[in-house]
Amino acid sequence: MSITMLKQFLQDNTALFKHSKKNSNYKYKSFYELVLELGQEMKPARTSKELTGQRKNCYGNCQALAFMEPELTYCEGFAIPNTIDFPASHAWLLDKSGTVIEVTWEEPGRAYLGIAFSTTFIKSILKEREENKGSNYLSLLECNHLEGYSFLKYGFPNDAYANGIMG
Repeated sequence: MSITMLKQFLQDNTALFKHSKKNSNYKYKSFYELVLELGQEMKPARTSKELTGQRKNCYGNCQALAFMEPELTYCEGFAIPNTIDFPASHAWLLDKSGTVIEVTWEEPGRAYLGIAFSTTFIKSILKEREENKGSNYLSLLECNHLEGYSFLKYGFPNDAYANGIMG
């Protein structure tokens, strides 16, 4: 039921932006649409006592761990936490088996839909942001305004996806 709720949330929000004249030449009108089109449903999570990050710092927590542990994959998209019945923009990790590892929330979420990114791609975006914009904003999606909404305009290059996983 939760993944159905999450997909419905993304579909409803995608519909709100569908006829936007502002983004008429964009491939995707919103990040809701982008995640709905390119994202994948991911197996609900397990928490890790060894891999626990700061609350409300999902992007930083997951990037730091993915950079340190090559067998972990950084993902970004939307998830439904166990504590509320409303989707949230979120980041999480995948283990080698494709199971979500939740390192920010105290309990695993009920549904996850997002994009698995390569570590090389994440590092290149963050480096460019820091060098060119003086910014260390971590969310690839929410902070894509720093790249002129390039992900909405064009989608992602093939090397953006982890292990060749494409949306």
